[in-house]
Amino acid sequence: MQQVINQITGDYQSLDPADAAYFSTQQTVLENALMPYRQLIQSIKQSYGGTQIGGTESIVVYMADALGLDLISPPDFMNAVSEGNDPPTQSVAAFEQQINQKTDLRINI
Repeated sequence: MQQVINQITGDYQSLDPADAAYFSTQQTVLENALMPYRQLIQSIKQSYGGTQIGGTESIVVYMADALGLDLISPPDFMNAVSEGNDPPTQSVAAFEQQINQKTDLRINI
């Protein structure tokens, strides 16, 4: 996210050098507005980093990575569900086994 913010600010400053200071100010305003979000991410990482979780859709990959969580669901399962397809039998069996064995896992459905 920071790379996108930096890129947009830089692009605007290149397109309109006379207003470069304004764009820098707006970048600072945005970064300050995102501070509670970033603090929450750090808090979750500190409290739950490494915790195994399960997910039914591949979008969870990004969240788990950002939060330092250990996503153990089969990728084939999550990708198929995300795309509205039937997951491969092996991945369904693995996912169900994780649930049935009550793997120390928090399922995100």
